[in-house]
Amino acid sequence: MCTIIKKWVKAMKAIKAMKDRMDSFYIKDIKDIKTIKTMLTLKAMKSVSILSLDIGSMLIKAVVGKEVRNGVEIEKAFLFNTPIGTVSDGHILDVATLGAEIQNQLEIRQITTKQIIFSISSTEVVTRELLLPSVKNKEIRQLIVFEVDKLLPIQLEQYILDYSVLENIAEDLTNKSRILVAALPKIIAEGYWQLANQLQLKPLSLTIHACSITQLFQQQVQLNGRDFDPNNTVVFLDLGYKCTECNVISKGKLLFHRTVNLGGKSFISENVFPSIAQGEIAANGLSLEPQTMPFNTQENNFELINMEKLGNWLQEIRRVIWYFTGMNSENKIDNIILIGGCTEDVPGLAAYVEDVLKIRAEVLENISLVSSEKNGENSLKYYLNAIGAIKRN
Repeated sequence: MCTIIKKWVKAMKAIKAMKDRMDSFYIKDIKDIKTIKTMLTLKAMKSVSILSLDIGSMLIKAVVGKEVRNGVEIEKAFLFNTPIGTVSDGHILDVATLGAEIQNQLEIRQITTKQIIFSISSTEVVTRELLLPSVKNKEIRQLIVFEVDKLLPIQLEQYILDYSVLENIAEDLTNKSRILVAALPKIIAEGYWQLANQLQLKPLSLTIHACSITQLFQQQVQLNGRDFDPNNTVVFLDLGYKCTECNVISKGKLLFHRTVNLGGKSFISENVFPSIAQGEIAANGLSLEPQTMPFNTQENNFELINMEKLGNWLQEIRRVIWYFTGMNSENKIDNIILIGGCTEDVPGLAAYVEDVLKIRAEVLENISLVSSEKNGENSLKYYLNAIGAIKRN
């Protein structure tokens, strides 16, 4: 790993020197890093369409769109299979094969955008909440590095740090700040830099899913046709194939993030998954509705869903929620929003979650920030992370 990191740092420095061609695509030293979501940032014109990729272990979700005044305007949205053996837990293992498949899919759809952004997920992303003395911005970064070095079993030189101040409070006559810190392995970032080069696209940003989702709820929005109360504390459960991301958001800020190593694969029959990315991809991508098998009868429930394993999955979710509410006596959960492709395959999942956890739950079907010139029934649950990455702040 040390050898790879040295090569990566050398490459980053070389790119920094080429400002006339690549502007400021350069990952800074860990003490100077400002944000994960903008760690590779280039200043791009918001009026220009951008390709946003959310590369999962099973599916690659792609959105072509741009940020507009009232949200994100989508031109195309489509998904396709991730080539076997090319991606694992956020790491790109085979840049050449992955890049060739993505390039092929872009050519099929005649996509010619020159800029790309990535939204990623990995169990290796570490998040922690810190309570630190309130200090100036320049000093707070040094203080965070010092605290993280003590608290987390990681080598800081191999990670990129990001932080968000959740609130400032007075405790024992001292002003303190609640800070959420996230750490991303640099070696993961390296893979996406190489992929952008392979595709000959200008990289704008690399963000984690938790930040992508948060960016969609930093202004007044309607969710499923109703006004979304930004003061509510909401758990967004992103049910993926191999894992589930739990993101707690309130007042436009990410309060808590955990990944449960159980996803749809753990309780949904494998017979469901082959159809997801085969044959339902429209040329414009905006009418994609993956087929699901019947889930109406008790017989079908047991045939397609392992109810015991579904219960195990929900028990892990319950533990995550208990942990969050136990961190602070004021922490509470108002409702749960289910997103992610696997929610398509379990009709009635929201009702089941609500019944077991006794917290209002619903599947996200639409959000007012997202618009399209070509109206259609979009499976937003698949694309929210990619869409959120487009909405940069």
